[in-house]
Amino acid sequence: MAAAGLALELNRLVRWLTNGFCVCAAVMLAAAAVRAAVPTGMGGCQLWLKADTGVLTSTAGGVTNWLDQSGMGRNATQATAAKQPTVQANALNNLPAIRFDGTDDLLGYDGSFFAGSAYTIFVVEGRRSNKNANYILRGTTSANNNNLIVGYRENNQFTHAQFANDYNMAVAGYTSQEFVVYALDCGDAKHTWRNGTLLGSNAEATSPTMRSRVPPPS
Repeated sequence: MAAAGLALELNRLVRWLTNGFCVCAAVMLAAAAVRAAVPTGMGGCQLWLKADTGVLTSTAGGVTNWLDQSGMGRNATQATAAKQPTVQANALNNLPAIRFDGTDDLLGYDGSFFAGSAYTIFVVEGRRSNKNANYILRGTTSANNNNLIVGYRENNQFTHAQFANDYNMAVAGYTSQEFVVYALDCGDAKHTWRNGTLLGSNAEATSPTMRSRVPPPS
């Protein structure tokens, strides 16, 4: 996907994702595909979590289920009350967000569909601290190429990693919360864009094999 094509569609992406993220199994998405009305209109949408739809909470307000809007049924869940994130109303452009505490909140989902497949990931996030290991996506396996890790490895370093074939990119350190759009792909190579600008790339095109979880940044 050309960075220019992505930049033209940032506002549309924010409306799509509503402070969530989606994963599409595709080698490279053309700019025309990005202009589809919703992520499911692009074709190959494998996971779509958005904070204004399909969020189920307990009586205490913790998120127990974040329902996949792709139609694939890959819901993100958390049964342990102490590890449940919360819903923050009017977090961005009068839209809600899911807030994780940055310590132990997480939602688990089956990420095995990544295995051996090209992918494109879009995410809208706004971290709230300068902590290290502040990840958006992270699996539970530490074997080489058996995990997908996306997020802030350090305060001023963003990573797209698999416990192999990693690449790290410099970003500005945290000063205050700022919502940004990241787009990552793995097809003929790996690329990461931030707000429509190419942040980094890696010629290695191997996809991971893993089961993953969703602990967005705090």
